[in-house]
Parts: sequence; C-alpha cells; structure tokens
Amino acid sequence: MCSTSTPSDCQLAPLLSEKELDAIKGKIRCFNKLMKHPRASLPEIQDLIDNLGIYLEVLCANGPKTEENVEKMDVINRARLLLEEILIRVILKEEELEDVMKKVSELYS
Repeated sequence: MCSTSTPSDCQLAPLLSEKELDAIKGKIRCFNKLMKHPRASLPEIQDLIDNLGIYLEVLCANGPKTEENVEKMDVINRARLLLEEILIRVILKEEELEDVMKKVSELYS
C-alpha cells in the first residue's frame, strides 16, 4: 500500500516478472510456429486457436499487480493450459478433437 496522497504517485509492481514475460513471449513464438502446421487450419479448432492467441496477448500486456489482476491471470493461465493441451494433441499428435476433449475433461475435472 502506498503512503502518498495521489494515486499517480503510487507505483504498483508489474503482474509478471521479466522472466515470466520472456516465458510468455517464448510461448507466443511456439504458438506462431504451431500455426504453420497444416492441421492448424482444421475448421473445428479455429475458435480454440483464436482464444489461445487472445489469452497470450492478454498475458503479455502485463498490467499492474493487483489482487484482481492476479485472479484474472490465474483464470487465464488455467484456460491457456487446457487450450495448449488440446491444440497440441489435435495438431501435432493428430488426435480427433472430440476424443481429446473427452480425455482432457476427465483429466482436469
């Protein structure tokens, strides 16, 4: 908590450290490489791809470390992990989306 009288004088720590931000940027590079795979164009996974791209961009924004932002980041990270698992299995392992969704929902429920 800041002891100054104006909010502009109060500097909050960033949500992500430089190391965490670099890790997210690495995930974006891997995501972009994954999108070049021929199976990344499957129509049934386009919404999942869009969502993962948005989540990675949101994480990169790296706002101030507030309780609300930490909670949001936790939710986004859980969703990101699920989407990564699904997309890797469908695109690289060539599993069917329906089968992957069932398996992943069993794993994470």
